[in-house]
Amino acid sequence: MPPKKTSKPKKKKKPKKQSGHYCRACGRRRANEKFSGKGHAAHICKDCAKEQRTEIRKKRRASVSPRVEMNLFRDLPTSLPEELAYTLFQAENVRIERIVSTGQSSPENFWYDQPETEWVILLRGEAALQFQGKRSIRRLKPGDYVLIPPHEKHRVFSTSEKRTTVWLAVFVTKFQPIKNEENPSCQSQ
Repeated sequence: MPPKKTSKPKKKKKPKKQSGHYCRACGRRRANEKFSGKGHAAHICKDCAKEQRTEIRKKRRASVSPRVEMNLFRDLPTSLPEELAYTLFQAENVRIERIVSTGQSSPENFWYDQPETEWVILLRGEAALQFQGKRSIRRLKPGDYVLIPPHEKHRVFSTSEKRTTVWLAVFVTKFQPIKNEENPSCQSQ
């Protein structure tokens, strides 16, 4: 019998060394230039590190102050059958509303008689207010504001038909005016 040939154990081939580094975040092998100093140690490429920093900033901002992203001039209608009031904020003694008008006015013999103090500012468009017992009409342009005490009867005489009118109204149930000689705008008008 011929002697058995013993086979030499095969040497394992060393895997071919791949260039660059492996990124633990995205799972790609990237060139050395795609890693920063800290990224080499953490095995995270610059692109993934930047995305992580952005996400961390977003989470931090959201946790510090939960905000609702809204713009008072977003999605304004160009025509409405009646004035549109939207409550933006409400607490025990205060309510803030965005009011949108597109040429509306109060009916001829209608007067608002509210139990709250109302501070209203015209942000966009044009409007005119009329107060019961006063002959003059108060014309408002953007930036003009009015303080209306409780139960002072008033009405919207007119609003601009050419451009959407936007009001910001703050209603306060328990209001104590502060006498301020330097700033007379804090007193009712």
